[in-house]
Amino acid sequence: MKLPSKIFTYKESCLSKLAPILKFLEEKDCSLAEVYKANKKIFKNTSDFADCLTVLFALGKIKFDQKSERIELC
Repeated sequence: MKLPSKIFTYKESCLSKLAPILKFLEEKDCSLAEVYKANKKIFKNTSDFADCLTVLFALGKIKFDQKSERIELC
């Protein structure tokens, strides 16, 4: 996970990418693929995307509904 430091700027860090994901999820609950496609341009790879989802889950901002296979805001 990339955090702001002397090596990574805030823009390159995971923290800068959390807000666009949350803003997209405010409109509707979406599948993982839909969230990734909508925000694809801000991620270098899927690993960065997974790191951001992990942070949001750990902070209690999102949850994953296994039945519908969708990400929802908490």
